[in-house]
Amino acid sequence: MKTASLSILVLFLAVSAQFASGQVTIEPGSFYTLSDSPADGGASGESGGIQFDMFSSFNVNSKAIRARTLTQPNAVAGEGVASSRIFYEFRVGSTPETVGQAVEGLITYSVDWGGQQLVITGGLSNAVVESELILRDMTTNANMYVRPVHNFDLETYKVRKVTLGLDYDDSGNTAGTFPAILRRGHTYRLTLRMAATVYLVSPLLSGSAVWSDYEAEGMELRSLGVMVQIDQKDLLRRLERVENHRHTYLTGRGEGHNNTEAVSSSPVIIDTKTQSPREDQPQKPR
Repeated sequence: MKTASLSILVLFLAVSAQFASGQVTIEPGSFYTLSDSPADGGASGESGGIQFDMFSSFNVNSKAIRARTLTQPNAVAGEGVASSRIFYEFRVGSTPETVGQAVEGLITYSVDWGGQQLVITGGLSNAVVESELILRDMTTNANMYVRPVHNFDLETYKVRKVTLGLDYDDSGNTAGTFPAILRRGHTYRLTLRMAATVYLVSPLLSGSAVWSDYEAEGMELRSLGVMVQIDQKDLLRRLERVENHRHTYLTGRGEGHNNTEAVSSSPVIIDTKTQSPREDQPQKPR
């Protein structure tokens, strides 16, 4: 009986995502594509000395992030980093009695990228790009999951696959999913982040050059979606209410001694059954 009741309740479950005060609320039992709208925000910045030419930017409408770190002519040693990010926020829907209740979630994503890596020197020099997708619980201010999207450094790549020199055009795409345990009533942030890093240790006036250049194409978030599974605990609680429901009614028409109070029985939930074979069914007389 509970299985049938559970199916009935699922049909009436609100499966929607809406905007409330500028923030997406995703109800249990629904899927929402965050990337159908511009990103909610972003940030960019650079860190390094005068030996590096750095640039970083983000665009919430195109959902693209870009970063570039190049050595200046005759650079000798140091590290430069340019990074950028965009993010989306969403809230998991709740009621007063379900706030904080755990539900299963699934994050889906797709990312394209394009850039160039260059190392013309020896020693410890290297060009690196790193990108990741971060799920953060903004209610508790804690990162829940960090998913690597694209990590590439030219020296490591050269070791495991010999290339023609140290100049490499890096482009590609990836898509994936990862699970997450979400809590109803909590707000979450999904951030796509990238960093272009250059390390350099070279002799003076050696003409060394190291690039990690993802300015022209950078990284573009093609799709980002969130699935929030049905809250089974809440459904069972509703089911208990349905099965235990009673109401009082009058047996008569409002007059006389037959007009007494009575209490209804439990709701009757009819299971759908398969029809019996034709030969076992009653036949009309010929």
